[in-house]
Amino acid sequence: MNLLSSLINILVRMRILGYLFLLICIGSYSKVLATHGSHTEISYRWIQDSTYEITLWSFRRCEVRNIPNTISLRVISQNLNYKGTVSLHLDTIAANNSALVKPNMPFECGDFDTIATCRQQYVYRGTWRSSGRSNDWILYYQECCRIGGRLDGPPWGLENIEYTTFYIEIGIDNLTISPEDARNISPIWHNPLPHIQNHLNDTVINYPVNTLCQNKSYNLDQGVKEYDGDSLVFNFFHPQSANNDTVPYRLNYSLINPIPSKTIPLKIDQNNGIIFINPSSPLESGSFVLGIQVDEYRNGNHLGYIRREIYLHITDSVSNGITQINKSKLLIYPNPSPGNFTIAINQSQDFIVSVLNTDGRLVYRKSIVNESEISIFLPSELNNGLYFIQVIGKAVNHREKFVLVR
Repeated sequence: MNLLSSLINILVRMRILGYLFLLICIGSYSKVLATHGSHTEISYRWIQDSTYEITLWSFRRCEVRNIPNTISLRVISQNLNYKGTVSLHLDTIAANNSALVKPNMPFECGDFDTIATCRQQYVYRGTWRSSGRSNDWILYYQECCRIGGRLDGPPWGLENIEYTTFYIEIGIDNLTISPEDARNISPIWHNPLPHIQNHLNDTVINYPVNTLCQNKSYNLDQGVKEYDGDSLVFNFFHPQSANNDTVPYRLNYSLINPIPSKTIPLKIDQNNGIIFINPSSPLESGSFVLGIQVDEYRNGNHLGYIRREIYLHITDSVSNGITQINKSKLLIYPNPSPGNFTIAINQSQDFIVSVLNTDGRLVYRKSIVNESEISIFLPSELNNGLYFIQVIGKAVNHREKFVLVR
């Protein structure tokens, strides 16, 4: 009997521990999701001996929460059989953290919601000392989760790749070069205030979100700041979710055809990083990701590479004859609502209704065919509070706040 009681007590404790473990996992997962990693870029500069200062720029969707004060980069070298980490700390002095940053180009076609391109920048810095000389050093940052899968819905859902863990890396070669050449500063895409002697007040701005219109031609400049006069070669790379693990492209997209474009394959000038692009019409307004890599050479020797992912938000062009229906021609009522409301548009058409919570997560979506007025009934399990209703079609692009009160 005592043995049976002991077994029961052990099982009860294990169950309690299991619940606690589950709660911890859920809490951790929620915290990670709330950060919504968007775009991350890494650069480095030599300080002394084998020590480098590492800078990471994190561009996160506006109104995110739980921004960490410290993050970790993984460091690996297969040649040296080395795996380690380097800690980077939020830099509150050298950079204006949480500052809003604006797209490279103003949006020229219709009333596409600006929240799709709204980002806040956070800058992290730390030092790394290499444990040896190798030509395959990789420093990478990885987090859950990438903005965002198609389930995230407009305007955040990516149309050309699957929803995965976010991953970005840089490479450093300090083996095949001389000690003098190892004293290197990597190229920089975006750095409001770099830690570089005689350049402390530089402003290097190349924002990683771009707003493009269908059927218009662009020369998309992905050029960098190069402080040492090294030779640079620009190319596309396949976005990754982990080291040596690429993200699957969706149907009809690939590395040479990553966006709906009139020009296939998509081309980048290897000398200056300019992308020649003329977006064609996707099935609906959407977002697409491109991977850009810059390899750095000095006297014919490879110094390393940096990478970035850029987001392209593409929507209908005002020049293609499509009428954009504005707010005065679309009504959503009642608002607030107990969960059922009506959407009325001034002409019958196909469109998609998406409802998102304040974290940008899709909670409801419905496709409508050739209607001008429909009734929506939200799931009963949704909590009271603020939501966003997005209505997108060939002739409508509308978004407004919605309050659910049951």
